[in-house]
Amino acid sequence: MSVESLAAISSIVTSIVVVVSAFAAVRQLRHLRASNEVVALQNIINRYERQEIIESTYFIRAELADKLRDPAFLEGLGSPISGEARAMMPALNYWESVGSLVLSGAISAESIMQGFSWPALVTWRSAAPAIAILRRTQDPSVCENFEHLAAFAMRWLDRHHRTKSRLLRMPPPASAEPRTEEKALHPSEID
Repeated sequence: MSVESLAAISSIVTSIVVVVSAFAAVRQLRHLRASNEVVALQNIINRYERQEIIESTYFIRAELADKLRDPAFLEGLGSPISGEARAMMPALNYWESVGSLVLSGAISAESIMQGFSWPALVTWRSAAPAIAILRRTQDPSVCENFEHLAAFAMRWLDRHHRTKSRLLRMPPPASAEPRTEEKALHPSEID
């Protein structure tokens, strides 16, 4: 065998090793990204389950509409936010940070949408009138990431309602009654 043949064979083998190594590296990066996303998602879930977020979300969904008719509450939406208006801030800050994580690519939108599309959208719809006031009194960019997240959630839910309907379902128990519209529970009513 000539030296040129050995060099060619060596070059081919080296190329194969480089390609296999690159494939393995890409695969490892995917696993690392998935692992990091699981950790980030777990942190998001843990924060969502904190009592202050639960209470703030309840306030936004169940009480905010009535509070927006109260001049004293509206005054609290000024700069700085004060009084009862502060009750909505933990939930708004939470959703703003989740939206930021999605927008920055730190966590995939799909991961968030699977479990949080509906809560994000419902909270946004309830909070939107107060956010509009905050944008006038504070800064026009208040809750922009949350708004983006809610808009994405609405689009995602529109696209995926057919997919969800194809999920396997268990038959209802014989004693099940048709569901009626659920009322918001106060955090103290949740076991």
